[in-house]
Amino acid sequence: MNSSSNSNLNMSPNQQFCLCGQRSPLKTSYKEENSGMRFIGCINYKTNGKCKFFDMVDPPTCTRGKDFGNHVIKLLRKAEGENAELKEKLQKFEKENAELKRYIVENEEEIESLMNLVQKLSGEVQQLSTQNQEAIKRSEELVNLSTLSRRKEW
Repeated sequence: MNSSSNSNLNMSPNQQFCLCGQRSPLKTSYKEENSGMRFIGCINYKTNGKCKFFDMVDPPTCTRGKDFGNHVIKLLRKAEGENAELKEKLQKFEKENAELKRYIVENEEEIESLMNLVQKLSGEVQQLSTQNQEAIKRSEELVNLSTLSRRKEW
């Protein structure tokens, strides 16, 4: 399976180069048969088919280690799925939050406008009340004059 020997691994696996001269980064396997094992390989290993450079860095894992590694990988995938769900919920809540903030701003403007209208109407009501009181006084004066006028006629 290996296209090169482990003798190339005397230098840091992070500095390996494949047979075609491309940098071969250190990766970790998440496949069931090699779970948790590190390997290096050409970045084009499965894409262009020209370079077949691949080498395991870690020694083979015992059955118990593989079982444990597979368990950890299952937990990791479950956590990744839950994380994706939480990200979706967070985006939904952020969108709702933005809508509520916009609604609050719109209502604040409307409330301010209504308060200004109430203040204006309150002033007008006060003026009308004053005018009404003056009209009542004039009516009373007219009634008094009318009463006096009738008394004089009798």
